[in-house]
Amino acid sequence: MQEVSAKKSAFGALSKYAKPELIPFEDCIWERTVVNFMPKKLVDTNVILRYLLHDVESQQKEVDELIASGVATIPEVFPEIVYVLGKSYGVGRQQISEALLAVLEEIDVAHKEVIIHASELYGKTNLDFVDCALIAYNKIEGVEVFTFDKDLNKLLKREEK
Repeated sequence: MQEVSAKKSAFGALSKYAKPELIPFEDCIWERTVVNFMPKKLVDTNVILRYLLHDVESQQKEVDELIASGVATIPEVFPEIVYVLGKSYGVGRQQISEALLAVLEEIDVAHKEVIIHASELYGKTNLDFVDCALIAYNKIEGVEVFTFDKDLNKLLKREEK
């Protein structure tokens, strides 16, 4: 009987000893989009929701001025925006897609082309936003996606063409 070696995960266990200068830059798979993304001001989901919905009068002026001053966010807020708009406010998929695309014209985000494509796909499909983002990462940045989701695999194949 062959012995199977059990690999223990030590992810991050020695991070205090890390020396990024020793890691070859070409090994960074996200180098083309993350390196130049150094925002001074990041906004969260709630700020973007207030901006889109205009539903908290006391915060509106501050939110509008903040967005106008030039802000950024991170890609991870977009699934949350989609969830809140759809589940809490009953906004339809196409309206959510259009709102995200409008927001992306006014704020910056890492992997912006990916988030734009994911937002467009969200309005045209029945997939959740994360699946749309996976398809977009595959198409825009050439990232290989592995999944057991049959619908997602079909769309990944269609997007490759």
